[in-house]
Amino acid sequence: MAKEAETTKFSVFMSEGEEESKKEILEIVEGEESGKEMMTTIDEKELATKILQIPEGEKLKNVMLEEGEELKIEMLKIVEGEEIKKVILKSSDGVTFEVEPSIVKEMQTIQSLINAEGTDASITIPLPNVTSRNLNRIIEYCSEHYRKTVNLKEFDERFLKALSHDELKELLLAANYLNIKALSDFLCKSIADLIQNKNPEFIRKFFNIVNDFTPEEETQIREANAWAFEGMDDD
Repeated sequence: MAKEAETTKFSVFMSEGEEESKKEILEIVEGEESGKEMMTTIDEKELATKILQIPEGEKLKNVMLEEGEELKIEMLKIVEGEEIKKVILKSSDGVTFEVEPSIVKEMQTIQSLINAEGTDASITIPLPNVTSRNLNRIIEYCSEHYRKTVNLKEFDERFLKALSHDELKELLLAANYLNIKALSDFLCKSIADLIQNKNPEFIRKFFNIVNDFTPEEETQIREANAWAFEGMDDD
């Protein structure tokens, strides 16, 4: 049965957005390892004017300025002269990062801790499973997708192109640890696209899977499942 299960790794057929596919990719990568946007539609002066027109008792209750435009608490604090307290995160290699609360909200692992414990922003939160390199990339990704001040499709392409295969897998593990759904989904889909139509040798190398078949057994499996090997890339 173990060898039959192994043959499924020869060909991975995934539909975009399927939770099972994302879970399967994440499990393979984890197994290897273990062996809003700030407002841009109106200018700051106009925003400040609108906020100051809201009655004092309603300022924090009124979170909608216009249809489809959410009033962020951070912007409200800026207008009222209150400094935004940043959350301090410490990577596994000892580097600290001051992160805006709006970005930390994308990191559900951290946000859940803050909500449950009432952690003060001045306290440094250690992240033993996230390196500074990956944390810096995560903050960059979340920041750009929150503010949406650039073409996100082009940003995602550049972001992905800068990663090696090993870095891609490491970043997926870090994103999963921090429970950042958007980034985890993006990286899982990227890996699925990367291994689509690839031959067994490529997939074994990508996931560091040891081939425990004898040449005779592998030939037998290929013959019995010839359909699964049709149209595969040779590289």
